[in-house]
Amino acid sequence: MLKVLKPLVEAAQAHGAAVLIEGAPDLVGKSGADGIHTLGEAQAREAASRFKPEKILGAGGLRTRDAAMAAGELNADYVLFGDPGKGGEAPPLDSILERLDWWSEIFVTPCVGQAEALGDVSAIAATNADFIALGSFVWTHSAGPDDAVRTASATLVADAVR
Repeated sequence: MLKVLKPLVEAAQAHGAAVLIEGAPDLVGKSGADGIHTLGEAQAREAASRFKPEKILGAGGLRTRDAAMAAGELNADYVLFGDPGKGGEAPPLDSILERLDWWSEIFVTPCVGQAEALGDVSAIAATNADFIALGSFVWTHSAGPDDAVRTASATLVADAVR
């Protein structure tokens, strides 16, 4: 895995992208990755003690407000709402939007909303989310991943103009 991962990390970093590895803390340091994306409060706690402040700590799989606040208290660099998490199923869009609005009004830590469909991008952009993560729909988009990303970007630009 490390033989495959190292060149990918180097290629992404050469283009100015930060690389985070999800849920595999042993690969973070060995691969040269910039940080780790955790799923749930327990993983976030373990990663914080191991990697902060040298590496980026992203926290996802946060199903409750308490779990999100705990991740914030661990000094996570961002919290992600809307990802499928350990259970493999994303929360309903209304729940994601509510959580993004709640978080952004109270906390300083950046929040990310994950769009599980192209149609979710506009609704997430209408919240005060700091970032939008595009879910797995990008890979199954009928016109291909490039078109999915271009369409999502065009949606954001069109929404900003309104």
